[in-house]
Amino acid sequence: MFAERISLCVAVMFSPPEARALRADRRRPARPAARDRRAHHRHLGPCGTGRCPAHPYGPEDPIPFFSDHHLLAELPDTLIEGFLAAVGPTSGSPLLLAELRQLGGAFADPATPGGVFDRVAAPWSYYAAGVPIGPATPAAIAAQHARTRAVLAPAATPFTVPSFVEHTEQRQRTFDTDTARSVAAIRDRVDPSGIFRGDVSPGALPTPESTG
Repeated sequence: MFAERISLCVAVMFSPPEARALRADRRRPARPAARDRRAHHRHLGPCGTGRCPAHPYGPEDPIPFFSDHHLLAELPDTLIEGFLAAVGPTSGSPLLLAELRQLGGAFADPATPGGVFDRVAAPWSYYAAGVPIGPATPAAIAAQHARTRAVLAPAATPFTVPSFVEHTEQRQRTFDTDTARSVAAIRDRVDPSGIFRGDVSPGALPTPESTG
């Protein structure tokens, strides 16, 4: 199921003035680094929300899938090599896709005014998904997720981007322990009887060890 190539998809978040300056710079004539008829070039310019799903080459219609995700603190060459060995074209991986996304930029800048989740501080994001079709069974996909997590473990953080988390067994923290305590204090004040306490998955909360 894995394509015999590796795709590079780049999407960057900038303020409008920064984006216009970058776009003007990137439109300067340049000699192609390689001539490959299989290469696809995407338009460099502003992208509305309606076009965003098409950029990572994902399906536009709902399909069954099993995914995994967490944020990474660093990405040294040895980790990249291990990642490619685990999920690359010759790995036998049953995954449909496995991505390492560079963050930073506007993702790391706190919003003003912002809430408790006003930025993504980690510089890298890992996301992978498998579609249960043919030999890519749910068990095979789960085993591959476990192998890939083990490869990325040296750089893994306990944090995630909420919209990339699929189920309650995955890590789901989005802010640090001090912020979690502040959120808990607000919840206790505005919801003393705990009516809405069940809307927080256990994986989103700090572990007892992290709270000291």
